Amino acid sequence: MLKLFAAALAAAVMAGSAAHAQDKPKIGLVQIDLSNPFHLGEVDGAKEAARRAGFDLVVTSGEGDVTKQIQAMENLINEGVSAISINFIDAAAFGPTMAKAAAAKIPVICLHSKIEGCAATLGFDERYTGKIVGEYAVELLKKRYNGEVKGEVANLQGLLGQGLNTDRSGGFTDVMAAYPHVKVVAQEPTSWDPTKAVSITENWMTAHPNLDLIYGNSDSLTVPAAGVIERAGKQEQLEMIRHVLPEGVRAVFVTQAEALGLGHAVLCARAVVGDEPFAVLLPDVLVKHKPSGLKQMIDAANAAGADKANIVAVEEVPMDRIHMYGVVGVGKTKGKAFEVTQMVEKPKAKDAPSNLSITGRYILQPELFEVLSKQAAGAGGEIQLTDAMLTLAKSQPFYGFKFDGRSYDCGSKIGFLTANVAYGLDRNDLSAEFRSEIERILAGK
Repeated sequence: MLKLFAAALAAAVMAGSAAHAQDKPKIGLVQIDLSNPFHLGEVDGAKEAARRAGFDLVVTSGEGDVTKQIQAMENLINEGVSAISINFIDAAAFGPTMAKAAAAKIPVICLHSKIEGCAATLGFDERYTGKIVGEYAVELLKKRYNGEVKGEVANLQGLLGQGLNTDRSGGFTDVMAAYPHVKVVAQEPTSWDPTKAVSITENWMTAHPNLDLIYGNSDSLTVPAAGVIERAGKQEQLEMIRHVLPEGVRAVFVTQAEALGLGHAVLCARAVVGDEPFAVLLPDVLVKHKPSGLKQMIDAANAAGADKANIVAVEEVPMDRIHMYGVVGVGKTKGKAFEVTQMVEKPKAKDAPSNLSITGRYILQPELFEVLSKQAAGAGGEIQLTDAMLTLAKSQPFYGFKFDGRSYDCGSKIGFLTANVAYGLDRNDLSAEFRSEIERILAGK
């Protein structure tokens, strides 16, 4: 979020500079408060943006009070700042103040909430975030009740009136509403205050002894709620909360507004990734193995000492299907990897440099973003990742890595069904019953 926020404030500089021609623009940031760690992280991002883009930053807040926040924003308007970025306490209360900013020709960058008058809005698709959690909650309830989706759930909300809170909660409750035997027994706002999350959860544990699951609208609420559950000895509910994501993983969602190619999709994540190497995993390709295909690639890169190098996963394909894939040429080996001498998109069999196709896993250097930003659109108006990699290969090495394991092309119907069978048979809690069902189907029973 810090890097994404820095990019947004840099954009505000450009917007503000157009409205107020001056040597050094002044940008105002109006936060909800200056005590919540997430809000302070956004302030850090704004300070980094000011350092990079060379503008003066004025940080203020509403101290959790919407009236004070309105006054703080109007003070900035009266100061004649170049632009304002605001994380609304209650967006619906800011109509007149937004009109004052528009009259003063001061652009407003809105954080997490979109209302009339926003020059731009920074945030994620929060309703989709809530929907994903809701779908995962359904799977947890199904597992708990032997395939039946039922139970009692509760929602620890953030700040009422804030778009982020409305959308996260709404996405979750939309999913719950589709299951008549799931009851949302409680929803309460916390104003993103962890101490309130604790007291509310404690009350719920008494008022709703059969509570199956709690959805906290952020980790600042979920972690203290989990502590309450742990102290109450409700280990099963605690595990349901903790395992939404693997340990150490944080999900950030960036939407590709238009389908303009894989290269464009990768470019959309530039502000989140920043100046660091990154991995691209195509979700329609699953690699079944322990360790995973990506972990094998990382280990191979480290073993080869391939600093400032790019790595693509490859696998053998039959020559009669080679025309369907991007294919690499094979050079000198380096550990378990090899130098890629060329990349050819969908060659004829007679022209293919090898039988190794690129398989939906990439480790790439951040310089690729600059290449993508300047790359002309190809066929269908799309920006292709392969074209950008070919350009980058002129200045940086590329390596191929033949991974252990089996890949499943889930973009095809057969591949998708096969992957479900393979992963189902591999699960200790499902394999015996699943295998019996498959055998019954094959036997025509």
